[in-house]
Amino acid sequence: PVLQVRQVVGEELFTLRQSEADAEAARALQEKYTREAEQQQVQGRFQCPLCLDYARRDEAIELDCDHKICAPCFGAYLESKILDAQVAEDELICPIPNCRKEITVLQVEGAVAGTPLWDKFLQFRARLWQP
Repeated sequence: PVLQVRQVVGEELFTLRQSEADAEAARALQEKYTREAEQQQVQGRFQCPLCLDYARRDEAIELDCDHKICAPCFGAYLESKILDAQVAEDELICPIPNCRKEITVLQVEGAVAGTPLWDKFLQFRARLWQP
C-alpha cells in the first residue's frame, strides 16, 4: 500500500506528508510531556534532573546553585564521590552538567552525618588540609 501511495502522489509529496506526520507526532508528545510536568508542579512535585523521576518538592535537596535533586540521587552521588576520595572543593561539585558550584560541608553533613560515610568524608577532607 505504501508503494501504491508513493506512485499516486509522487515521491516528493509523499516525503512531505511523512515529514508533516512526524512533526505532528513530535508536537503531540511534547504537549503531553508539558501537561504532565505542569500537573506535577501543581501537585508540589519536581522532576529530578538526574534520575528523571518525580519527587515531592519538600523532599528535594536544593544546592546553593538552586539546582534541586531528589534525596536518593544526592545520597548516591555523595557516596560515590566520598568512596572515591573526591572530596576537595573543586571535586565535590553540583552533579548537573556545566555547573561547577561547590557542595558545602554543611550539605554533606546534612545528608550523611552519623554514618560511616561521614567519618570517611572527614578523614579524606583532613588529609587535604594545609596550614
